[in-house]
Amino acid sequence: QGAFMVDETGEGAGFQAQAIMDEDFPVVQLGTPLWEAVKKMEGYKVEYIILVDGLKFIGVLTMADIRRGLSPFLEDPFKDYCRTQDLATKSFKVEWFLDRDVKCIPYTASLKEIVQACLGQDAPCLPVCKNGRVLGVITLKKLIQFLAGLAFDQAPEEIPKISKKVLPEEEQPAARIN
Repeated sequence: QGAFMVDETGEGAGFQAQAIMDEDFPVVQLGTPLWEAVKKMEGYKVEYIILVDGLKFIGVLTMADIRRGLSPFLEDPFKDYCRTQDLATKSFKVEWFLDRDVKCIPYTASLKEIVQACLGQDAPCLPVCKNGRVLGVITLKKLIQFLAGLAFDQAPEEIPKISKKVLPEEEQPAARIN
């Protein structure tokens, strides 16, 4: 990360989305029951899941999207009141709750394109695709970590200088420890 340089246009020499994408992410096929998607998301400890048809990207579902379809009586503290119709919500299909218009970004996307896509989509992750097939995802956390690494690794000595111009001396941030 520290060796990566960004020019005045925000483009990086040789940077591609695949450099910061996570290749291990939750995926389900069309027709998957909601409950199965929930369990997969819990296994990955994330709040999103990628929906595909074969290998083709279809969309991104969040836990909030899925919870709209599941009965609250499936889990504690309401489990004792669960009825047959509540259990039936476990078999609702994931695609019934897909309402976000999330676009894939190409695996060759520049840093500028990634940031623009992140700001322009209402999704917890950006799917990275090649020929419609999802290769990985870039989460907002991963993008911020990468950008912070650029900011601090490129010119750490510049950060305190900028702060001193903006903040009075008594409000200066503590010195950075490497």
